[in-house]
Amino acid sequence: MPTTDSSTSRQLERCSGRLLGKLRRTARRWPVLPEGEGLMLAVSGGIDSLAMAYLVCEHNRRLKRPLKMSAIHVRLDADGVAKELPGNTTEWLKSRGLEVI
Repeated sequence: MPTTDSSTSRQLERCSGRLLGKLRRTARRWPVLPEGEGLMLAVSGGIDSLAMAYLVCEHNRRLKRPLKMSAIHVRLDADGVAKELPGNTTEWLKSRGLEVI
């Protein structure tokens, strides 16, 4: 049975909610993201690094003293060829409050 856009959206919301909950519990148990500190995210433009950026930014929005965050663009692929961030990824990162370096 094919999924509809609304069911896919609900699945994504549930998944991101579970991941965000795990991130918040981990941050409380092991303070690797201390409030008010700086954080640099390595972003390649792939789905895994963008998902990480989304989750960390969502976590940051809920902190009393938000982290000062920047994104560093990792520019090499497996072949050593320099690549730019795809599409409007830079604008999306900036809209999340990340300075892109």
